[in-house]
Amino acid sequence: MAGVQGNHNAQRMEPVTVLEILNDFADKTTAHAIPEIILNPRILTKLVWSLLLTIAFLLFCIQTSNLLSNYYTSNTKVKLVNSEFVEFPAVTVCNFNRMKRSQVRENSRYDDVLLLESPEFLKEHIEGLSNYYWLFPNDYVWDSQVSNSESTDGMERDRKRRETFSYESLYSYSDYSYGLEWDGLIDLFNQLGDDFASKILDKIAPTKEELRTMGHQAKDFILQCNFNKAKCDYRNFTTSQNKQYGNCFTFNITQKQRRGRVTKVGSDYGLHLTLFIDALQYIGLFTEESGVRLAIHPKNILPHPEDVGISLTPGFSTSIGLRQVELKRLGGRYGECTDKETKNHLSSDKYDYSIISCQKKCLLDHMKERCGCVNNIYDDYANVPYCKDERLGKSQVQCQRQVERSFYTNRIKCTCPAPCHEYVYNTKLSTARWPSETYEPHLRDKLKAEDITAFRSLDKTKFSRENLVRLQIYFEELNYELIEQVPAYTVAEVLSNIGGTLGLYIGFSALTVFEVIILCYHLARNASKKVLPTINTTNTRTTSNMALYNVSV
Repeated sequence: MAGVQGNHNAQRMEPVTVLEILNDFADKTTAHAIPEIILNPRILTKLVWSLLLTIAFLLFCIQTSNLLSNYYTSNTKVKLVNSEFVEFPAVTVCNFNRMKRSQVRENSRYDDVLLLESPEFLKEHIEGLSNYYWLFPNDYVWDSQVSNSESTDGMERDRKRRETFSYESLYSYSDYSYGLEWDGLIDLFNQLGDDFASKILDKIAPTKEELRTMGHQAKDFILQCNFNKAKCDYRNFTTSQNKQYGNCFTFNITQKQRRGRVTKVGSDYGLHLTLFIDALQYIGLFTEESGVRLAIHPKNILPHPEDVGISLTPGFSTSIGLRQVELKRLGGRYGECTDKETKNHLSSDKYDYSIISCQKKCLLDHMKERCGCVNNIYDDYANVPYCKDERLGKSQVQCQRQVERSFYTNRIKCTCPAPCHEYVYNTKLSTARWPSETYEPHLRDKLKAEDITAFRSLDKTKFSRENLVRLQIYFEELNYELIEQVPAYTVAEVLSNIGGTLGLYIGFSALTVFEVIILCYHLARNASKKVLPTINTTNTRTTSNMALYNVSV
């Protein structure tokens, strides 16, 4: 009986009303201000503490909101990484001249271009020739100054073609499926403006196969090659076709990775090249500049020398010092970046993602969808007609121009985020005249046994300086810069700052939060006890009425 009586007293001591629950909480809690609000008998004191608690809670909410918003931001951390070696990047070189004159002469659909190239023809049929005579060198002679690699038969055929050409045939180009179809050459130059060389090439639209076979070849273009003081040659380069530059050659050691590692710095190491541009093979209507276009890019990235490249001048030795920069970006809640699995870029089966490849694919996809043609020679669009093809209607050419205009003015939206991980290379250039007059005889002696064609063309210093480009690419230091995005706040830091804010403004700790949770539990339990008796009473009345109804029946 005593035990039963003790349990009965304990049950009677539990708070049974909301006021009793609040008073019990005020007696036990470690929170500030709440005991003063609940237990203090003075109304004014209750109001003052309530106001202070409300202000403190609002400040806590504001600061916590700012803290949580910063949780979704990142900081940039720059670190200098000490390394014993760095991977040498891929190097792509292109001759500015897309197709060799001697090869173009063998293809009949380029007859119109060769006729337009003749200074005698221009003097005879075009007024105001002085405005465009800069296309041809002062000592240019159509028949005599050609490369020794050209055949005598080809020159004789050009002479006969020029002799039989009449002014009336100027307007009869319809015999060629890709032929030039302008009303007059005077209007042609006036309409095309300054950049007419590339526009003429677009008009003719050489195919990828034509660029491959009729362009400069690696064996003739790359005369000398050394990498890390070891001899290399044109066979260490892979060939690709570029719409603007024809054949391009990429030095990229991917199969034997250890060979691609650079462990020494300075101009004595790295990649050294001697390139022969063969200026006498240039076609003025195709090429406005002479020299070499160079692109330095990460391995497994499709090169775009026309967009990101360096122009090298003949007759100079160009030294390029490299410094590697590694970039790491955060995705997810911190921003947009893409990994290697992304496929919305050009040649995604061969190369990794890059922003330029993504943007170019976006442009060409819109052009293909809206116009049914494209204006480039990438493998992704091998079966799509070229927009400059004269067999297509003028509406498609106009459509292509509209798409390009919309793309350049950002009216075409392309989703091309930055890669989450990439390498870039900072460059420092210096140049010097090369070869010197005293060194030139020794250079000719070296080339005599290696390349007979180049040797015959380089019998004078003047020709050497007009045809040769010397290039040295090396690392200035092995240490590289790591630029990395890191979270501004980790989860632990967020919780710590929230706890500090709670303690500063309200005086809450982690245990005080649990006290509030227990208070809410007791209040909910008390409310449920008041609701349940009402429900039980209603159910009892309903049962009684049903019983009375049954008895009546």
